Amino acid sequence: MTDVYQGLTRKARSLESEIDEKLNDFSKLCKMHKHRSKYLRLSESAMLNDDVVLTESTEIRRLIDELGEINDELGEVISPINFDEVQTHTRQIHRERLMHYKSELKGILDHYHFDKEKEELFSRQYETQKNSLNRRLELNLKENEHLLSSERLIDDQINIAVETRENLISQRLTMKRLQVRLHDIANRFPVVNSLVNRINIHKRRDSIIIGIVIFICTLLLLSYAFH
Repeated sequence: MTDVYQGLTRKARSLESEIDEKLNDFSKLCKMHKHRSKYLRLSESAMLNDDVVLTESTEIRRLIDELGEINDELGEVISPINFDEVQTHTRQIHRERLMHYKSELKGILDHYHFDKEKEELFSRQYETQKNSLNRRLELNLKENEHLLSSERLIDDQINIAVETRENLISQRLTMKRLQVRLHDIANRFPVVNSLVNRINIHKRRDSIIIGIVIFICTLLLLSYAFH
């Protein structure tokens, strides 16, 4: 019976040493998830770590279950009739370590899943903010393009108005010179004087009509540009 007990305790200590090492490596692996996800896209990082985490956690659970079976066998070996305080204490230590391993594995997995969910939430928020910013930038670009187009249109209309004004001034000077000459002739010939008066009346009317047309066209173009 003693040989069986010693064999079981040796197996238990060997398993505990292996579980300690695997839990330590597993904890480091889960913490690496944060660092990897900074350089990989979220979907790639999640796929990479989830597969490894599942494989490692399954192996650790298998070892813990095996340790639990050895603890049960130790309980059967230690007879209540032949009570041995040292053996009972040793078995209690193995049971406490078994419970500790289960609790530690659960804590590592819970922390890993919590960090993963938090990262996914931040990633979704970042994508939402980025899309919103892109939409605002697109609207601002369209608005700037519209303003630039309106500005060019206004500049064109101003240039047209300036050219029209210069042409009218040139025509007015020409008409004044012609009028002076006609007045000179009219002073000599009454019939020509009457003709000059008619020409002056037509000239004033044409100037008024041209001015009204230019004013209306300018208003329409400005109204179109700002809408």
